[in-house]
Amino acid sequence: MLTSRVTLAFARRVAIAFRDDDCAFMAAAVAYQLFFSLLPLLLLSVGVIALFVSSEELRTEVVNLLRGVYPGLADRRLVDELVNSRGLTLGIGLVGTLWSVTTISAALDRALFGVFGGNRRSFIRGRLEGLLLAALLTSLAVLSFALSFLVQAFAGWLRTVGIAPIQRVAIELLGPLTGFVAGFILFDLIYLIVPRRRLPRRVRVAGAFTAAALWEVAKIGFAILTREVHVFSAYGVLALAAGLLTWIYLTALIFLLGAEVMKAWPERAST
Repeated sequence: MLTSRVTLAFARRVAIAFRDDDCAFMAAAVAYQLFFSLLPLLLLSVGVIALFVSSEELRTEVVNLLRGVYPGLADRRLVDELVNSRGLTLGIGLVGTLWSVTTISAALDRALFGVFGGNRRSFIRGRLEGLLLAALLTSLAVLSFALSFLVQAFAGWLRTVGIAPIQRVAIELLGPLTGFVAGFILFDLIYLIVPRRRLPRRVRVAGAFTAAALWEVAKIGFAILTREVHVFSAYGVLALAAGLLTWIYLTALIFLLGAEVMKAWPERAST
């Protein structure tokens, strides 16, 4: 009973801090910056993957990548365009990523400054940390694709031995589990690099765990809304843009909620 009261009191403190720090407004600013910075990163990822896999495998991985960014995506024409122009895609992605890294890093830095405060970084340090974040996130993307291939290979092996029930259970469990692990690493890296003051490891784990769990639940719910309910179909040709912007905003809200959990965590740990 005492644990329940402590948990509810902690959740209330986080909710009040989320409101008082104007996190909904900051999430909108982050979503705006990410929305216009996402395409160069996507182009770079597709171009790099194209160096190692065939066209059909690339199409499968691009679909997985896009659905990881935007659950419910089913526009095959966009995937075909990215795959067919993968040489140009890599070149544009390399140039555009340099700009995107600066923009995304600055947006995340400003948002977390609103939660944690801290001293302003120098121009050079800010850019170097932005590049470090990009390198780590690129490595995470490569790891994610490697895990995806392993899961597909495992599913293929199960089909060859004719164990269909186990295959279904394995895929149903491995999908959300790998998504949660990737999300946890993603948020933990951002919470490690972006804040202007270093946070203890246990505090980062609390924030990253919360954000990753909420993000995985949100992905499942958002996929249902887009695939089954077609909630964005009223936007017509703008449905993809409207859905993507909404998803990025929801992700930014979860990201800042994880930050508020980290901000309040030391007080909870002491109770």
